[in-house]
Amino acid sequence: MGAYSFETYGELQPWVGREWLQTNGTGAFSSSTVIGCNTRRYHGLLVGATLPPVGRIVALSRINESIHRDGQTIELGISQFRDSLIPRGERFLRNFSHEITTTWQYEADGIELTKELMLCWDRNVCGIRYTIDPGTTGECELRLQPFIALRDFHALLRNDPSIDVRAQPSGCIARRYGNELFMRCEGMNFIEHRDWWYNFTYPIETERGQDDSEDLFTPGHFMVNVSSPTSFTFWAGLEPVDKIDWESQQARRAQNIQGHDAPTPTQRRLFRAAGDFVVARRTEDGLGGTTILA
Repeated sequence: MGAYSFETYGELQPWVGREWLQTNGTGAFSSSTVIGCNTRRYHGLLVGATLPPVGRIVALSRINESIHRDGQTIELGISQFRDSLIPRGERFLRNFSHEITTTWQYEADGIELTKELMLCWDRNVCGIRYTIDPGTTGECELRLQPFIALRDFHALLRNDPSIDVRAQPSGCIARRYGNELFMRCEGMNFIEHRDWWYNFTYPIETERGQDDSEDLFTPGHFMVNVSSPTSFTFWAGLEPVDKIDWESQQARRAQNIQGHDAPTPTQRRLFRAAGDFVVARRTEDGLGGTTILA
């Protein structure tokens, strides 16, 4: 069992108020709430460090996963808008765990889906592995709709026509102000459909008295039809993501994360919490060193 593991039973509370964090030794991170609803401007699946350990940008904010069968749509994502939470994917979330990777287990209408997120060590790349079992009632379609910000992690995004998208086999590249986000999912088709979603609201920013809403851009969606248990890995990075192996990246994370083999959950949590803030930084003479992020 991981250092953190919870049965969530499809409930909103208290999970919308509990947050997780993955780091990779460079100042980059992934972070959100247990149910996947971003409640801070700093939340995102890929927050890269373009000048490690600083120059951080929210590149990939979130992904809206949906399952389609027999005219029915089941949305697994959840987002806060000014007066509502839409969609309500937490109703289908059964378990959350956080260790070397961060894992969500969903069940809806006889379909089981496991989502496992990993931030690659020492790289501005995250991988999300989806394992879906359509059950005994026939074929279903899985869609992944990424939402892009490509903005400084202290800022907020408004509709920006300068965002450019170039479709590629199994994915696309999004560009904004010199930053590029590469996205790819082998085995899924990318369907380009550019759109803006407006007024995502971050309640923790509201509490802080700060600007609390932004617009996010989606370039389209990835889709695949599934008739038997299958896995797909979605990659997103501030560098090309053509040749990345999940198992080797997971092994590298395990080697670098402190305390994951400590004997008790409390010790694992303490080691992990301390290690998340230790990052690489070159000294004034150009040699390799480390520092602690505030």
